[in-house]
Amino acid sequence: MVSTIRCFNTDLFCPICKGNILYKEDLIICHSCSTKFLQETQEYINLLPQNAIIKEESKWEERQEDMELWYKNLITDTISAVSVFEHDYTPLKLYFAQLTGNILDLGGGVGVVRHYLSDKSNYIVVDPSADWLSSDWKLLSNAYPCLNTKPNFVMGVGEFLMFADNTFDSVLSLWSINHVSNPAKVFHEVQRVLKRGGRFFIVFEDMEPLWRDFLDKSLLKYFGLNGLTRMLKSKIRTALFNQKWPVQSDHIFITDKDIQQWSNSRFNQIQRKWIGTYLTYEFVKK
Repeated sequence: MVSTIRCFNTDLFCPICKGNILYKEDLIICHSCSTKFLQETQEYINLLPQNAIIKEESKWEERQEDMELWYKNLITDTISAVSVFEHDYTPLKLYFAQLTGNILDLGGGVGVVRHYLSDKSNYIVVDPSADWLSSDWKLLSNAYPCLNTKPNFVMGVGEFLMFADNTFDSVLSLWSINHVSNPAKVFHEVQRVLKRGGRFFIVFEDMEPLWRDFLDKSLLKYFGLNGLTRMLKSKIRTALFNQKWPVQSDHIFITDKDIQQWSNSRFNQIQRKWIGTYLTYEFVKK
């Protein structure tokens, strides 16, 4: 089987046990644990450990299907799709432009980030959905010419990465941590595959702001007065009635305290910042 990530110039390993793998015509087999991964196409490599993910969280498939359906509906309206991508990615374009070296995009989908990367970057996506490789995404190529070509793509998840230790200069998780089954394991795996001093940049959705965040003038800029007022009312309501911050159905509930616990032993925090309408964190590997 011809590898679609040949240009990435790295070996892949079993995502479960990290053993060596054997490529066959329509199958990848782990030498160590004998796990088999069916290869249905040469467009990507499938190293998705489906059974292992379900053991982590029984509702993962249901949440994943909800998200995939949302994007399938989005691509039927190209104007709306471009608008969504511009809203999400444009505030981050300066960060993306300065990235160099080997870059891993967890849950990176169709690879819109490529539109902003320099020629000095070597980019690959790990995502559990092959829907992102549909030719429908080429309909957005006038706005994002990079979508004329498919990204280097491995079907998989962040909890079970298939790369060697110390492979990447940067790892991105853009609106994807909220969809995983075990964020702590994702942080562990990212720490493993990052080079020393490598950066881990995360964009979180549905995050409850801290009280001090309301003193940040950028929140008013991004959310507007009405949006900020709604957010403050929700914050007061959750505090008074001891309720959880509301999240959409395909997301898991994440707090700043969770993030600190997942990162403390593995990373130094560089920044915590609201960008656009999302909360971002950047870490560096210790």
